[in-house]
Amino acid sequence: MKTSTLVTIYRLENLLNTQKENKDLFRLHQLLHINLIKWCYNSSDVLIDYDKKRIFMNIILDNTDKRNQKCKTAKAVMPTNLRYDNLTSFLKSCILEDDASIEFYKSQMTVFRSLKIIPEKTVKLEESIKQ
Repeated sequence: MKTSTLVTIYRLENLLNTQKENKDLFRLHQLLHINLIKWCYNSSDVLIDYDKKRIFMNIILDNTDKRNQKCKTAKAVMPTNLRYDNLTSFLKSCILEDDASIEFYKSQMTVFRSLKIIPEKTVKLEESIKQ
C-alpha cells in the first residue's frame, strides 16, 4: 500500500476518533459519518440515530452507477436498519482502500484540514514517514 494511502487512512481514523463538544464541529462530524456510510454502502437517505445506536439508509441495488451521487434517475433501493455497538468501530469498518475511495476521503477531509481539526499527531506521523 502506498504511503499517501496509509496517511489518508490514518488521518481519517484519527478524525473519527475525535469527539468535539462544539455544536458546529459535531455537525461536521455527522456529515462525515453520513458521507462515509453513503460511500461504503452505496446508499442514500442515511440517518444516524446516535441515541438508539441505529443507522437507517436506503441501499441502492443497481451498482452500474456505483457512487455516482449526481445520478437523478430512480433506482431500486433496499431500506436498511443497522444497529451498532460502537459507532467509531463501525465507521472504521466502512473505510475502503481503493484509489477512488482514498480520493473521496481526501476531499471529505479538506474541510477539517482548513479548520485545523486534523489531530496534530497525524502531522507528526506524516513527517516521520517522509524521512
